Amino acid sequence: MLFRSERMQTGFVPHVVWGAGYTSALTLLNPEAAAQTVRIAGAFVTAQGARVTVSTERRLPPHSRIEEDVAALFGGPALPDATGYLRFDALNGGPGIFSHVEYSVGTQLLSAVPAQGAINTEYYFSHVAQGSGYYTGLSLLNPNSATVPVAIEVFGRNGLRVGGTVLNLAAGERRARLISELIPGAQPVGGFIQVTAPQGIFAVELFGSADSLRFAANVAGRGTYGAPHVSSSTVAAEFGAAVISSNLEISLVIPPRAMPRTQNV
Repeated sequence: MLFRSERMQTGFVPHVVWGAGYTSALTLLNPEAAAQTVRIAGAFVTAQGARVTVSTERRLPPHSRIEEDVAALFGGPALPDATGYLRFDALNGGPGIFSHVEYSVGTQLLSAVPAQGAINTEYYFSHVAQGSGYYTGLSLLNPNSATVPVAIEVFGRNGLRVGGTVLNLAAGERRARLISELIPGAQPVGGFIQVTAPQGIFAVELFGSADSLRFAANVAGRGTYGAPHVSSSTVAAEFGAAVISSNLEISLVIPPRAMPRTQNV
């Protein structure tokens, strides 16, 4: 169900991919009685490691819906196999649109992921499956103008921590990794993932079959935006915290139980 209050004037899709059999299709829906023009920008890394930034515009007539292959949207065969993210903006004060991306292999739809309009400092993904024939991947996007550390914690179905890591995402950087790459040796089937950052980011999770292209699923993360601890605040060792300096220039993430005791940071 779509609610008009969820329209986005600016939205992000943290993960798109094409090549090696995969395709991504972008859907834009204009629920308004007036036409809207939308600018769509993409930042990609090709299979050869080249970075590509492109943009285009689409006019959406009243009450219209369009769906386009992402590679074709930005140049078709001239654009090599790549992965990256999208941003769209409703121009000229347009009230906003709805959007999602579908991932497919050939004619087989694998999964669909809604665009995100709000950044969050904490995400919970309520399922993880890595190993035993499954994979789980995370795509993280930092839309800020400064580097943001991001803590990733994986918990088993019994609630116990399986492992964790901290990534430093540069300004504007998007990074997609499997859980097996982020936390080598971790093979939880069941459980959940917690992602924490001192400044707001976007995050999306996909899991599927490691043995075939039969399916992939998106578990929508439950995100919240909370003010980080300012330096010299008390941080509980049990819970950890995202901490930022008073001048907002330096930030860090302290994972749960990373400190031996509760203390000021």
